Amino acid sequence: MRRMSICIIAMFVAVTAEAQPYLYSLSYTGGVKVFDTATNTFVPNSIPLPPAAVGFAVSPSGDRVYLSGTSTIVVVDTATHTQIASINVPGCLADDAERVRVRPQNDILYFACMTGIGTFSLFPITISGNSYTVQPAIVTAPGQPIGIAINSAGTRMWIARRGVDVLAVNLQTNATTSIPAIVDTNGLTDIAYNPVLNRIYVPTINGVVPIDGNNDAVLPTIGSGGMYAVGISPDGTRIYALNTAGAVGVADAATGAAIGPVTGLTADPRMALAVNPTNGEVITLGNMGSCAGGPGGPFQIVNPNTLAAGPPIPVPPTYCEPRAAGQIIVAAVQPQVAGEDSPTLSWYALAALVALLVGVGVMRLR
Repeated sequence: MRRMSICIIAMFVAVTAEAQPYLYSLSYTGGVKVFDTATNTFVPNSIPLPPAAVGFAVSPSGDRVYLSGTSTIVVVDTATHTQIASINVPGCLADDAERVRVRPQNDILYFACMTGIGTFSLFPITISGNSYTVQPAIVTAPGQPIGIAINSAGTRMWIARRGVDVLAVNLQTNATTSIPAIVDTNGLTDIAYNPVLNRIYVPTINGVVPIDGNNDAVLPTIGSGGMYAVGISPDGTRIYALNTAGAVGVADAATGAAIGPVTGLTADPRMALAVNPTNGEVITLGNMGSCAGGPGGPFQIVNPNTLAAGPPIPVPPTYCEPRAAGQIIVAAVQPQVAGEDSPTLSWYALAALVALLVGVGVMRLR
């Protein structure tokens, strides 16, 4: 009984409030936009972009964002929204067909880039604190990589090859298998992985194609027509699919059955979406032809219960062709402000701790 009491007391010592995540949006020509989902405002930043940046990844802990372009990966600290490192991967060519992804175990960063005419290579980059070491390529194959997904165990990877197929990679043996039923991969904002169902969702010009992560079986297509992006609800039960017309459809992630369209979206074109992991809200990212330097956006936040979109939120210029949004919600620890949500000992916990110490002293005296 005494041991059980000690464990219960220890659970109540430090209490912290959960911080709302930031949304990092990589714009093809307009830099990085950092969106505070707690206040629905944009946070100024001076994060540099590598050339032809289209690759985007978030660490499992949410403390790092990786932006890739050509042969460079910029590492961003999400607590300060600043660059802390730069990784150079020799041999990569200037091309917008490259992607980056972090293994769920947070020990390896994978970078797929073009290394020849019509050929790409997959480089593992080992992570040790803030040190990154590029290893020799483990895969070299035909095609252009436009999407990467890794399973929860960190043992399997799927690479969408533009206009070809999806290449499955065994990360333990480096063996590859083509999944030829997936054609015309069209996703500008990466493919999505559902850890609950162990499924991969590939946006194509013919709907969203699910793949069973257990056996690479191709499952029935969800929806129809061209798709830009796919997002997964936090509980893994829904998928949100953004089509090339700017509409967002919602479907059951297991059966593919339609749940309903999102209502209230403006007529503005949009190219990406992201799902907030803390409350399930969906954020659509618009593209108003702002590549010339005008205001971008807008963002719209969708209520997951009603599937109704809120009012448009203008995006500071310049903002053009948002990329990789399906992976950019970051549950980062925001800097603490004195007196606000700081870890503290409650009076009850402090009293319990004192009582515990006194009790231990009495026991020793006996």
